[in-house]
Formats: sequence, structure tokens, C-alpha cells
Amino acid sequence: MSAKELNTYVYESLTSDPYKNIAVERYLTSNVKDNEIILYLWQNADTVVIGKNQNIYKEVDTELMKKNGVHICRRFSGGGAVYHDMGNLNFSFIATVPVYSVKRQTDVVVSALRKLGIDAVAGGRNDIYQNGQKLSGNAYYTVCGASCHHGTLMLDVDLKKLSVYLAKSPKFASRAVESVVSPVANISDLCGTVISADRMKTLLSEAFSSEYGKARKYSVPREANVEINALADYIASESWIYSRRIRFSCVSERKFSYGNVEFCINVSGNVVTGARVYTDSLCTDDYIWVESALLGRKFTEEELEKAIRSSVKDAGKADDLVAMAHDDFFSRQT
Repeated sequence: MSAKELNTYVYESLTSDPYKNIAVERYLTSNVKDNEIILYLWQNADTVVIGKNQNIYKEVDTELMKKNGVHICRRFSGGGAVYHDMGNLNFSFIATVPVYSVKRQTDVVVSALRKLGIDAVAGGRNDIYQNGQKLSGNAYYTVCGASCHHGTLMLDVDLKKLSVYLAKSPKFASRAVESVVSPVANISDLCGTVISADRMKTLLSEAFSSEYGKARKYSVPREANVEINALADYIASESWIYSRRIRFSCVSERKFSYGNVEFCINVSGNVVTGARVYTDSLCTDDYIWVESALLGRKFTEEELEKAIRSSVKDAGKADDLVAMAHDDFFSRQT
């Protein structure tokens, strides 16, 4: 398809709501026409976004994020967990199969970065690096015969927060996809000056127009807002964020004066589907009811503590089991 036949659009989001932004991206991907390609540019306020098939509890500290008001999102593409703040710019290339080309799309981003004097190159996973440091993580998904290639551009991200919220927990055995940890760098640090989101948007738009033809501004039809808002509500729901059917096991072991205790929990989504307490304690009925009390509970520290305290008659042993759950299932300290 020649450039003259192709309608090239740039759409800039006006919100920093991650659920709305991801919903808009999904809407655009579901509705893009065969003769169109869209560059969608968007930013999220403090948010951790995990891949579609990741175990949220292994990837991020959910309790700390809730405490600090950090959004938790699950996207439609695969790949690993990423941290977004207003120092990060997200881009999405959206097109149907005849137009969609990861190489050309990646070249647009590389070209824009080189305008800043950055010697950017595409890596093996089509992430973008300079001297081994990752500047942009990319992921992909397909829906309704169209594809979305999206990624991050770390302009001036708070790297301390990134390292805290993306701290992986070593305490879960999971079949879910784990994030691949790479050294990261801010583009502003490499340039020696702050690169604003507006400047990066301009550079990307120019590189996009150079590759595909002069881009026009895209407008989402007003009648699409009902669909987008409903999709945003779904993306923000517990059923989407937490209840993906990803199974994992949590195991805590301790030695106490009354014997060894091994506390095991199976979880599917965010619901406890099985629990066992193994012990060589001489008192055999300490934990006889805890397994059934935990079954069906949400996998939160509060819910587990309620179940334990209601089913373990010995208060001291209940305290021990609660501490085991806190330290080995929920605390990020290793």
C-alpha cells in the first residue's frame, strides 16, 4: 500500500487515567480501518502495568501500591511489568495486518530518539537500548484482525519508585510469565537536559509522518464514549486485574518450640483454592479447621488473618501463623 493510499493519524490522549487510556487503545485497535495507521500517544499518572499473563502478586507489592495511591493495571498484551509516571511517554502503533510492521514502527521511535543525539538501537525483543541500557520496553497484541504495538519512553521517570514498585517477590512459585529485568535509563539523563513529553511527542509525530506520510489529528467519535467508558470500568475491575486464572503456590516454613510448621496455600486469580498446614507438633488438632476456613477467601493479608484467628483456638499459634503469612506471602522483605 502506497503512502498516498494510507490515512495516517496521530491521537494524543488528554487524560492520565490509565484505565481510560488502555480502553481507548483497545477501542482504536478494534476499530482501525484497513487503510489507516494510528500513532496514539498517552501518559499515565503513577501506575504499574503488568502483562496479560503475569502473576500480579509476584511482580508488584500490591499492598504498598494501594497505600500510596498507585494504580494497578493489567494490559491486553504480554510481556513484563512496567512503571509509569508523568515522566514516561507511552506510544501505540495501531494498524491492520497489511499495514502493520514492527520493524517500520520501531524505526520511527529509533529515528525520533536519534534526533536527540541518542544512539538508539532495537534489541532482540524489539525493546530499544543505548549501550545496553533500556530506554523503551515494547509489547504487542492483536484483536479483530488489527494489531497494536505499544511501548514506553522513559523521559524522566522516578527510578526510585520504579525500583520499589517493581520489586519482584521471591516467595511465590508460579506458572505465570515473569518479567525480564533489564538495566534502565532515563532519556533526559542521557541527553543531559530534561526532555519534556511535548517535545518527545513532536519528534515522534515528525518521524511518523516521515515514514508513513503527513499525519493528521485523530478524533474519537463522540458516540464511542459509552463503549470506551464501559471498557475502562472493566479494565479497572478486580475481575480483570486480579482474577486471571494464574495458579501459584505460597509456602512458609518455621521452627517453633512446639514443632515445625509448614503453611501452604494455593491461589487461583485472587482466591484461595486450597490450603494445608503440616506440622510435627504433638497437638494434632491445632490447625484442623484452618484449611476449610481459608478456602474461598480473597488472597489478602486481612482476609487470611480473619480466617486464621477464627479457626485456630490457640492464640499464640494463631499469632505465629499470621506472622508466617505476613512475612512470607505479603512482605517484600527477603
